[in-house]
Amino acid sequence: MRAPEPDAVDTLAANVDAETASGDGDLFGAETDPGRALAGSGGVTREAAPETEVAVAGHQVRNVEVAQEAVPEAAPEPTGGPGQRGMSNIRQVFDAQKTSLYSLYRRELRQDPTLEGKVMLELVIEPDGSVSRCEVVSSELGNQSLEQRIAMRVRLFNFGQDDVEPRTVRFPIDFLPG
Repeated sequence: MRAPEPDAVDTLAANVDAETASGDGDLFGAETDPGRALAGSGGVTREAAPETEVAVAGHQVRNVEVAQEAVPEAAPEPTGGPGQRGMSNIRQVFDAQKTSLYSLYRRELRQDPTLEGKVMLELVIEPDGSVSRCEVVSSELGNQSLEQRIAMRVRLFNFGQDDVEPRTVRFPIDFLPG
């Protein structure tokens, strides 16, 4: 690609007439006569379009250096003992097992259509992924047998083996009809 010569002036041709270029004419070409505004277009006419030449300024290009970003050093990996099971893993398992819990709820909902509320469970998840303990901490359901069946079903969940310590978690579940 060839760079423009600095002393040459480029021109740009614009498709305008002198009246529009000066700003005196109507930019949209509308007539002020209301009778003509309702008339048809009259078809397409072919006329030579007027051209106006406009000078375009020359330009120079130069290279710019980009500063290097300072990349912070990565935090060292913890080399201590096992970590803690993540809440994202716990939520993922509860989402996957949600249908089993809601089937218990819907079965009881047929007997009591007003049954709804939040159940707060406290469970201990072992490193092998099993649930060693699950208790109902609080409940708005008011149905103790359903709450116990929910806790027993959660004890059957498997969170997958991981190199973590046993973790005690409180997990809320909302039961709403519909």
